Amino acid sequence: MTIGKKELTQAPALSCIEYYFLAWLKKYYPIEKLYFNSYISAEKVFRDFLNGAKYESYTEIERIQDTAEQCGVTVHNFYRTDADTAERIICSQADDTLCLMRAGDAFFEGSKRRAWREDHYISVDKQLAWLNEYPLTEGKFDRETFRRAYGGAILLYRLKDLSSAPKSKITVTVDMQGIKNFHSLGEEEFEEALGILRVSRKRMEAFYAEREKIREVLHAENSFLDKVYFTVHMRRIRGTVGKDILCDMLGQIFERENKFAEAVSDYGQDM
Repeated sequence: MTIGKKELTQAPALSCIEYYFLAWLKKYYPIEKLYFNSYISAEKVFRDFLNGAKYESYTEIERIQDTAEQCGVTVHNFYRTDADTAERIICSQADDTLCLMRAGDAFFEGSKRRAWREDHYISVDKQLAWLNEYPLTEGKFDRETFRRAYGGAILLYRLKDLSSAPKSKITVTVDMQGIKNFHSLGEEEFEEALGILRVSRKRMEAFYAEREKIREVLHAENSFLDKVYFTVHMRRIRGTVGKDILCDMLGQIFERENKFAEAVSDYGQDM
């Protein structure tokens, strides 16, 4: 089943593969069930970026495609092969298979932007229609353009057991938090850390959808995080962030995190 631009923009993802995977699996399975490992404390994520973490290589939140496979919902195959073989494999897949192709340098020719990582993937269906997460674009290959754009590998995800449900449930304790020695956190690190936190909290809002109080607290926090993320990004462009602004934003984030912790404690760990 083909995924589109809209589905990608709605996916709370941390990598290109995860964007395609979430948009695809959502058509078949209640993906919020797979968010049980997506919690990370704000204190930890800001501390990690203070200590040199990078958004594109951050691994402290488990990728949903890995969670889905561990739970028996999906399986995957990876092929490092030539372009002709890759095309034959993709075109022979069932309609419900997610086919991803590593993009070669030629794929980005003429584009003003290209992906951050060298191992960037795009989605390709059996008619060779492609969809790229960043920059968000789509098109269709013929055999020649497929060969030129092909980067040497394909990744296929298939459905396995849609009746499977995670055996484990959320096990973390959402602790009360506070600002602790974040005065040296730079604006770029702050923005990247905030990007990670936003994904975690959007997943948590979906995970706790049936717990009204927690959902409402997280919805308010997510609206605030989106606003802060946009504000910091625009201020960075203008060069007007400043340490006092970052400290004020951190303080407000931790206030909302503590409301989240209080809401969870009211229910207890009965998920």
